[in-house]
Amino acid sequence: MPSIDDQITDLRAQIAALQSAGLTAGLTAGLTAGQPAPTTSRRGLLLRAFGVVTAAGVVADARPAAATPGGPLLLENVIQTAASPTGLKIEGAVPAYGIGVTDSELFSLPYEAGEGGALLGYARGVAFEHGVLGIADGNHTGVRGLAIQGTGVLGTGRIGTIGLGTETGVIGSGNTGVSGSGTEIGGRFDGKQGALLVTTPWSAAPPSNTTLQHAAGTIDADPDGGLWHCVVAGTPGTWRHLSGVSAAGAFHPLPPTRIYDSRAPQPAQVALTSGGVRTIGVADGRDIITGTVNAVSIVPAGTTAITCNVTVVGTSGAGFLTLNPGGTTSIGGASINWFADGQILNNGTVVAVAPNRTITIVAGGTGATDVVVDVTGYFR
Repeated sequence: MPSIDDQITDLRAQIAALQSAGLTAGLTAGLTAGQPAPTTSRRGLLLRAFGVVTAAGVVADARPAAATPGGPLLLENVIQTAASPTGLKIEGAVPAYGIGVTDSELFSLPYEAGEGGALLGYARGVAFEHGVLGIADGNHTGVRGLAIQGTGVLGTGRIGTIGLGTETGVIGSGNTGVSGSGTEIGGRFDGKQGALLVTTPWSAAPPSNTTLQHAAGTIDADPDGGLWHCVVAGTPGTWRHLSGVSAAGAFHPLPPTRIYDSRAPQPAQVALTSGGVRTIGVADGRDIITGTVNAVSIVPAGTTAITCNVTVVGTSGAGFLTLNPGGTTSIGGASINWFADGQILNNGTVVAVAPNRTITIVAGGTGATDVVVDVTGYFR
């Protein structure tokens, strides 16, 4: 067996070789405390360099296991319990030192290398694909960043932050909950129940009615599911209502498509007379001659309103038509008027749609007419 002097000489040679990785601080502390010299294995040397020793001595009965090349480094403690497990500590000359991990080594991390980080995960080879990977089972958290004043989790790079979850991809809490900055994509979200959830738990009113300070570009939601966009910063700022139960939503233009013609055999060849009420479906396109359905669900479920051209043909007397959401028979105004026999007149209009994708046509005045409705777009 080599003598103590030979082992110390060998150890000093290894220290010199590892100085560039910042390992000497923890190792020197262990030797100064008078601990037995480690073996010449790299794992034994790393274990001592990374905080299983302090200036006062050994803090845990830690020893490497599975010391075969490529195997893991295991810290053990014979008196360890669930309430007091063994950790890994690095002591260096500078208090800001942390832990750095790459696919080939474990090293003490000076401030300049990690920019003030406690843990640096650096994937630079084939062994690791991700620098830091957090996996949680059950109701746990894979990676959680909690900041008292700063930023909980900051993602920078080609893709700033990716959140993948069966329920919630990313949860951020702090002055800035989640900040993603990337040269291509700032943040990407994907989840089983939704890609991104925007909520306003602190207010019963839309953000435009609050007294909070808001930044321009903010997107927020009200308790009724409405989505709002702040276009001018302020208290509360200037907001635009993007969508919601009471909002039309985005407009989707369509090529003019026949959805009803009272002259066609289908669905019913009946003109409207004074006081008549006709409820029609707006979902499907129809043949302009026969009235048979030839385009299914051109106006999809969830549509709140349609734009359409309404035409009166073969009029008699004078009268008007009112187009309402399906089931509404009241008359609050006219969608189109006629004033003589034999007229063909049309008008473009916007009509609210019932949840079952129907509208109701009500005839007023003293005359009668056939009616044609061509849809040109919808709001959804």
